[in-house]
Amino acid sequence: MEEIPEPRGSNESGNRNRRKRAAGLWRLILTVVGVGLLPQSGVAQPTAQLVAEPRPELVDRIAAVVDDEVILQSEVDETVWLYRIRAGISPQDTTGLIAFRRDVLNQLIDEKLLVAKAQREGIVIGTKELSMSLDWAIEEMRRSFGSDEDFLAELKREGTDLQSLKDRYRNTVRQQILARKVMEQELRSNVPVQPEEVREFYDTHRDSIPRIPEQLEMLAVLVRVQMSEDARDAARLRAEAVLAMIRDGRDFTEAAMEFSDGPEGARGGDVGYFRRGDLAQAEEFEDLAFSLEMGMVGGPAETPLGFHLLMPTGRDGGRVRVSQILFRTATSGADTLRAGRVAGEIREVLAGGASVADIHEMYDGASGVTVEVETLGPIVATDLRDFYREAIGELAAGETSEVLEIAGGFQVVRLLHRVAARDPSFEEVEPHLTDLLARRKMEEAYRTWVDKLKEEIYIKIINS
Repeated sequence: MEEIPEPRGSNESGNRNRRKRAAGLWRLILTVVGVGLLPQSGVAQPTAQLVAEPRPELVDRIAAVVDDEVILQSEVDETVWLYRIRAGISPQDTTGLIAFRRDVLNQLIDEKLLVAKAQREGIVIGTKELSMSLDWAIEEMRRSFGSDEDFLAELKREGTDLQSLKDRYRNTVRQQILARKVMEQELRSNVPVQPEEVREFYDTHRDSIPRIPEQLEMLAVLVRVQMSEDARDAARLRAEAVLAMIRDGRDFTEAAMEFSDGPEGARGGDVGYFRRGDLAQAEEFEDLAFSLEMGMVGGPAETPLGFHLLMPTGRDGGRVRVSQILFRTATSGADTLRAGRVAGEIREVLAGGASVADIHEMYDGASGVTVEVETLGPIVATDLRDFYREAIGELAAGETSEVLEIAGGFQVVRLLHRVAARDPSFEEVEPHLTDLLARRKMEEAYRTWVDKLKEEIYIKIINS
């Protein structure tokens, strides 16, 4: 039976699939960000790998001719060099490199075909549109370096400047816009997905569609120990110092193992996946985690625990996986004992049926502590950290956990709702399945269309 990708994202493995995905960038989403100026400086990981590998010598021979456009050997060499590490291919993997090089050349040929077709169809690009697209691409490149200083330093290292960079890639961006426009014009209206197709697909593959996991909704009361400004400043300065080390080339994982005050530091800082709203009182943390590009390091972000440096390491649908380096803010033992007593009192009144309004009325302004109340969820049960899963256990709706001691204070949780795992309805998966079928049809139509273009437009591969 055909495997159905999970609605929340799927995990692919194997060098073959990675090669296809990396080479496929050239067909659909090749951007100026991926051309030149790599390896990047700044805090992208793993920068050191890219810097350590010598750049291939560029030899200007013709690799292929498409219509009246040539693809230089140097263009193929540089593209292979840029994307080899992303594709997970070792320099010693001769067979893999040969296959990857062939894929790259084929994708470059496809792009040239699309450009030739666009020119024959009379598709034009206005000066303003080209300028805006180029500026956007350069801005995305600049952001990937983390700061203007790092970006300009890399330009200097490459022996160029901002205007020269724009001049160098203006034609590349122009060709990408042409390719996108002609593809949208030719294919988008030719791959409709009918509702009955989606229903038939659902009925045929129903057993392969993942279940919707158990979900929880909770009321969380956080009792934080108030800290002094001196303690807060000291933690922030530590975070900024370590961030400077990473920007100077220190490995994030090694820094987490040496400097993090969190238990995840021992495993390189990995804290797993989460969605927006999953973390109580951590809006700044979440905003930073979801705004950073993969492998980039940012911060410090402040939460009740202290200050965090973050590096996204994975994305899965609406979830992001991050590693962190935590710098806790120090508090006194007496302050901690006081907060523990308040948390115990709150646990008793919650178990007795107190409302959120009751908690606020009783504890707002309490001396030496800060009491915060928040409703969390619905949260996928398996996304909860082990600490919370164990604390909630088999609680029924309306029941209250014991007092949980956490970094920076204490927490009490009342389970509001528990929704058991279940099979999704057709209505819930219909958008995902429609998109899946549309993408499959688009890929089939694209290959058929490109094969037809290859019969219409002159192509000669001189050196593959």
